[in-house]
Amino acid sequence: MTRVRIGEDAERDLERIADYIAESSPKTAVAFTQRLLRHGQSLVAYPLKYPLLPGHETSGIRRSSFGNYLVFYRIHENEVEIVHFIHAAMDYTKVLFPED
Repeated sequence: MTRVRIGEDAERDLERIADYIAESSPKTAVAFTQRLLRHGQSLVAYPLKYPLLPGHETSGIRRSSFGNYLVFYRIHENEVEIVHFIHAAMDYTKVLFPED
């Protein structure tokens, strides 16, 4: 793997997370989203470390956790693509697979 690409949905997720946290503390919002992003970027080192989503293996989506958030990503030939950052309390299947 050579790089991590943040998908458009994941970028919007980061903005929503930052906006929500910033309501209480703008400084914390910046620090947390930077750490969450660094965690996502670290997936390039060991992309196979986390399993495929149970019941959705054919999607190629894997899940890692960071605090109360889940990082969903796919492995491509030369990159790891972050597809979403979702709070663990949410039903992520509705976000990832709305057609189901």
